Amino acid sequence: MRTDQRAKLIAAGITTLKGLAQAAPERITGFNQKSYLKTCAQARLQYKTSQKDNPKEPAFELVYPRGLEALPEPSPGDIFFDFEGDPLYQEGRIWNLDYLFGYVDATGKFEPIWAHDLAEEKDALVKFVKMLKERLVEYPEMHVYHYASYEKTHLLSLAARHGYAEAFIDDLLRNSTLVDLYPIVKRALIIGADSYSLKKLEPLFMSAKKREGVSNAADSVVEYANYCALVLNGEAEAAAKKLKDIEQYN
Repeated sequence: MRTDQRAKLIAAGITTLKGLAQAAPERITGFNQKSYLKTCAQARLQYKTSQKDNPKEPAFELVYPRGLEALPEPSPGDIFFDFEGDPLYQEGRIWNLDYLFGYVDATGKFEPIWAHDLAEEKDALVKFVKMLKERLVEYPEMHVYHYASYEKTHLLSLAARHGYAEAFIDDLLRNSTLVDLYPIVKRALIIGADSYSLKKLEPLFMSAKKREGVSNAADSVVEYANYCALVLNGEAEAAAKKLKDIEQYN
């Protein structure tokens, strides 16, 4: 919530998560009623989650079922795509390296495309685009799902950086082939977690699995830096294990 909303709650005597979860539905002075009720619902689910035997699996409510109508019809060609990037990588005057293009197909198979310098990043982009073109021929109705806007905007910036497939990626955007799941989740669901990041939501769709390896994007960057150090030291076996750990996160 915003700091001004927090101040209004405190002024009304609501100072804890439990208190907000159990607050009366009457509007608080200066607090938009719709926002207030949504904030109370958020607090109720976060408090409910905190009381569970396994608080890592957040409680949730479907509050706007029609929001899910934004999801396209499923296709056997669908993939879920995610970048992993190092913002501190520098090569000449260029910063940032997308060191892993990772995607999962409809069968759950994970495919990594690694890039350890800018030349390999372009090769990874070429391979990824080639895969998409071939897949679109076989499954014209397929979609590329991602979570939050980074993948969409960064595909465009990578195409511009390397001068490759800019028109093709523009077509993907115009044809709504790329589908951002984040706004769909935010509109349709309330999740009993302090963040709507994919990592926080993961227990809802991976509850039967235990994640191994690194556990968040920041750790992924750190582990990739460790991988680079191992390569420089000639520790090939340990370096290969680091890559597997990063793949587990992706």
